[in-house]
Amino acid sequence: MSQCSRCGKEVPPETNYCPSCGAKLKVNVDSIHEEIAEARHEELVGYAIAGLGIAFMIISAVLMSIEERRYEWTGPPPVEVVRRPFFESAIAFVILGVLIMSAGFILDSIIIVNV
Repeated sequence: MSQCSRCGKEVPPETNYCPSCGAKLKVNVDSIHEEIAEARHEELVGYAIAGLGIAFMIISAVLMSIEERRYEWTGPPPVEVVRRPFFESAIAFVILGVLIMSAGFILDSIIIVNV
């Protein structure tokens, strides 16, 4: 808590005027700059987390595109069998990517609301 320069009583930090004598309080510019810098840092962290989620989704798209093709002879004509060996992993990466991306955007929106 800060003190009033006129009467010397303690005042809450978020007030602009002293509740006792009504004097206008000085604004602590340094603390405001620190809060803004901290909010910007946390915002960047939120974007970085969301970017990580997007990267996981891109990895899942790459994994989903990998195919194994082979031909089986079960009778005329031969049958082409296509198998996606990383399908389950790709689905897991999509789910993980969505969760991480959502966490990043939620963190970013919480920071914006609190500032």
